[in-house]
Amino acid sequence: GLSLWRKAMQLAEDDDAGSGARRINYTVRCLINMLAGDVIEQCVEAVGRANLPDSGAARHLSSPLVGFSVDIRQESDVLRTFLFKHLYRHAEIMEINERMGNVMRELFEFLHDNPEHLGAGSRGRLERFGLKRVVADYIAGMTDSYAVHLYQKYGLEK
Repeated sequence: GLSLWRKAMQLAEDDDAGSGARRINYTVRCLINMLAGDVIEQCVEAVGRANLPDSGAARHLSSPLVGFSVDIRQESDVLRTFLFKHLYRHAEIMEINERMGNVMRELFEFLHDNPEHLGAGSRGRLERFGLKRVVADYIAGMTDSYAVHLYQKYGLEK
């Protein structure tokens, strides 16, 4: 089942994380801490076993030094499968993703055709990196809400 999520929920309950969104956020934080802790522990063990003469020797190993333990990898695969099926690919989320994809595309086209609307720092990078890269980087640095704000500000809504 979803044992990783249950373990994280138990940690949140043990820490008296409150309820509602606060508890969910804290549970996610506990989950991330568990996953990161496992990766760090596995990495330390793998580096110890590898007995490397220097850091450059790591490039020549036949297996990676960084990764989850077998148990955590299996549990995280179950959680990932569940999340893709029930959250990431949920109809409402897919609709939001499609809408935001359209916002990003139309904002890209607008800024590409009207680079004077780029920030001064971005305009200063045009000669070195080219218009497409600069516009893409400019949009990539935006929060979703700021991208929507510009989309509305420039009258791109249909």
